[in-house]
Amino acid sequence: AEGLDRQLFDAVTAQLKSRAITVKTGTLVDATIIASASKGDGEARWVKHRNRASVHGFKAHVGADADTALVEQVSVTPANVHDGREGPAALPDDPGDVFADSAYRGQHFAAAVRARGGVPRVAAT
Repeated sequence: AEGLDRQLFDAVTAQLKSRAITVKTGTLVDATIIASASKGDGEARWVKHRNRASVHGFKAHVGADADTALVEQVSVTPANVHDGREGPAALPDDPGDVFADSAYRGQHFAAAVRARGGVPRVAAT
């Protein structure tokens, strides 16, 4: 409720980046479903993915450095939020080439990548 998770994430990420010299080549963007600990969680939502069972929970939308796999950005939403809609929140500044699966195809995500100076590299299928 106080946003302490975001403050902690930003502080740890800043410390890791300050101790390494890196050349940014790209960003991997994807989302993962996280089951809620309780079916009574009012903020969680139901989602069904392909042939898997429905899950009540959340989705973590993650942007990670393509070379080091260091998570640079994360956004947590209810599980029913589409990856492509929330994808821009997982983009770091100056993302380089952005590699993502077909859930991120479309102009909404591509425009967000270009606005940050990146190049969208989204799988076609």
